[in-house]
Amino acid sequence: MQVEARYFDGQSSRAQHLLVSFSESGLLGESEEGIVVLNWPFEDLRDESNPPIAREVNLSIDQHSQERLIIEDVFFIQDLRDRAPKLSKRRKGPAGWWKPVVGWTVTGVVALVLLFMYGLPLLATGIAKTLPEKTRTSIGIAVEQSIINTFATRPKNKSENSDPESLESVCHDATGQKALDDLIERFIANSDADLPPVNVTVLKSKIPNAFALPGGRMVIMSALIEMADHPNAIASVLAHEFGHLEERHPMDVFVRNVGLATIFSVAFGDVSGGTILAAVGQYALGAAYSRDFEEAADKRARDLFSALDYDSRPVIELFKKLRTKYPESEYFSIFSSHPHMDERIQALKDDPTGAGRAFTDTEWKAIKFMCKEEG
Repeated sequence: MQVEARYFDGQSSRAQHLLVSFSESGLLGESEEGIVVLNWPFEDLRDESNPPIAREVNLSIDQHSQERLIIEDVFFIQDLRDRAPKLSKRRKGPAGWWKPVVGWTVTGVVALVLLFMYGLPLLATGIAKTLPEKTRTSIGIAVEQSIINTFATRPKNKSENSDPESLESVCHDATGQKALDDLIERFIANSDADLPPVNVTVLKSKIPNAFALPGGRMVIMSALIEMADHPNAIASVLAHEFGHLEERHPMDVFVRNVGLATIFSVAFGDVSGGTILAAVGQYALGAAYSRDFEEAADKRARDLFSALDYDSRPVIELFKKLRTKYPESEYFSIFSSHPHMDERIQALKDDPTGAGRAFTDTEWKAIKFMCKEEG
């Protein structure tokens, strides 16, 4: 039995027509002039079609050779399958075939690591710096509302299903709020940064924490105020957060955490809608500054206290309380992102900043009680 087949020699793309027949041990391929072009043993034949094709075989003889023989006669193919026991068996890869695969995989992983470690932070910083102030403010308001909804303590006379807007979770006391605002004004007077108006919100919450947010916003929680025994402890926390605002760290961290959401939201003009609001929870719960950011904010807080002749050491006791009571918590972002608390405490001891108080006794009392429920 002899059939026509197309033969490719592996050197050119042009097919040569051969007459193929069975010999005792394999396939014999001859040119039209009767010249034997190939004699391939059955044992070495493989069908390279993947997946196999019922009406065609694409034969090879060796894994290192690019020669191919294509046969399309179904009766010949059926007979060939009976004679060539390994026809449908996959060949083993060449020795060391895995090395370039591993090499490219490792290269890709390294590239991704470098992208996340250096590329994305640089991109985030660039985006953060170019966002207009209106956008920063809108994002800050959205993040602040997410924090309120997440961490606020509901008043006893409100149900769990109450509208978050009606929870009275933001503390309002004219004297206490003015004392906080006046402190921020003193910080601003000693700052060269081009800052938007800075808003301080005191949130009724059982979680002792504080946040600096995009758009010149700060949130300080009532539990943190209650833990403080000295007015300068809270003033130190606010000075630290103010240092983050001066350097625009909150916007930088926000873009790093939810960069794509920010980019698409800005691109489509949705800076306080669905895309941002879907991501701000991640920011509020997971925002953590780098050690460089934290050290910069710490230094700025010390500089502000020195300029105002305030004593920064009272915050040491607040840090010790937090470290003792919440040693493993991930909720307290401004503290859990300071893994070197002992170093910070020692720096405060070694570098005194002044002797004055940030608030009067009357102001401090108003701040301490501004979240207390009447009755």
